[in-house]
Amino acid sequence: MQIDMNDAKKDLDHLLVLLETGQDEDIFLTQQGNPIIKMSRLRMGSGSRRFGIAKGMLEVPDDLDKYNDEIAEMFGVKE
Repeated sequence: MQIDMNDAKKDLDHLLVLLETGQDEDIFLTQQGNPIIKMSRLRMGSGSRRFGIAKGMLEVPDDLDKYNDEIAEMFGVKE
């Protein structure tokens, strides 16, 4: 799909829906009839969402907060 830059400003929400739902693969924004920007949906791996992609890959140590007071003091924020 090609759309003039001025029209795209008015219809940005609609254009994003087209990309998100896969109704349009690429949208080219044009200026004076010349394509200048290509909009397309980012593909995140195998369709996974950003949150939770590292689930189960990290182990949090039991003493994670061990140095909180010392670090706070270094930054001058210790109460």
